[in-house]
Amino acid sequence: MADGRHRAVVVDSPPGAGKTTLVVRSAQELTEGGDLPIIVAQTNDQVVRLVREHPGIAVGRLSATGYNPPSALGALTNTTVGRTLADLVG
Repeated sequence: MADGRHRAVVVDSPPGAGKTTLVVRSAQELTEGGDLPIIVAQTNDQVVRLVREHPGIAVGRLSATGYNPPSALGALTNTTVGRTLADLVG
C-alpha cells in the first residue's frame, strides 16, 4: 500500500469481513514509514478503534458543521475534530 502506485484503495465487502481491522493495521504500517495517510472511516466506532489501538497516531476527524462527537471520541487525546482541513493542521 505504501509503494505509491495507488492513490486509493476501496474495500467493498459485507459486514464482518474485516474492513475495520484492515484499516487499523494499514494505518499503523503506513504511519510507521512516516506517511500521513488519509483514511476514510464510515463510523465513529471505526475511528475510536483506530485511535485506541494506536495511541501514537495523531488523528484528525473531519466533520460537518454542527457535529457533536460522541463522548468516546471526544475523550481521546490524540484526536482532533475539525470542520475544515485548516482546523486539522498538524
